[in-house]
Amino acid sequence: MTAPRALPVRIALAGLVLGAALVGLVVREDRARAAGQEVRLAMEAVDPRSLLSGHYAALRLTETGAEGAACSPGLTGAVEWIALSPRGDHHSVAGGATTREAALALGPLAVRGSAYCNDFTLPPDRGPVATGPEAEPPPAPESQPVVTLDIGIDRFYADQDEALAIETALRDAGRDGPEAFAIVSVGADGRARLKGVEIGGQRTELTWF
Repeated sequence: MTAPRALPVRIALAGLVLGAALVGLVVREDRARAAGQEVRLAMEAVDPRSLLSGHYAALRLTETGAEGAACSPGLTGAVEWIALSPRGDHHSVAGGATTREAALALGPLAVRGSAYCNDFTLPPDRGPVATGPEAEPPPAPESQPVVTLDIGIDRFYADQDEALAIETALRDAGRDGPEAFAIVSVGADGRARLKGVEIGGQRTELTWF
């Protein structure tokens, strides 16, 4: 009779141990998030989805560079570290490298992850078409770099109403709408941790409690 009675007690104790371990993990992550260097990274699309009993917004860290600019160095092959540099009110990708030291040579802050850059060809400016023997040839098309960053941050957990509000704000923004940023903490180990999102100057923090 002792063994059957002891089984529920063991299950309850195991549940308490697992719960305490989970709380400890969340607390450690929260402390690491608070201790890291905060940066703002440009982002684009958001898509709320159902996940178990909660919801999340899917984030994509993408930034479009200046017209005629080239892709940052080191983004054409396999990289493990990304260099970030201040650019106005946020940080941008300055390049990629296989080591932290090499990444820090490209920018003042290095984060673990990868990135890729695509040169988007802009449509030509079609002005008046000149004719005749002295007509100048059409200008060569310019390109615009589009950088997508992968640092292990792709979801912002929120309730359904909040996720839908974030999605609506981003989809209504368009190219001329309010800017959107992911608020990220970069720790001493180079790991990125999400702190929140900012759309049109309105900041929403990630909370676990």
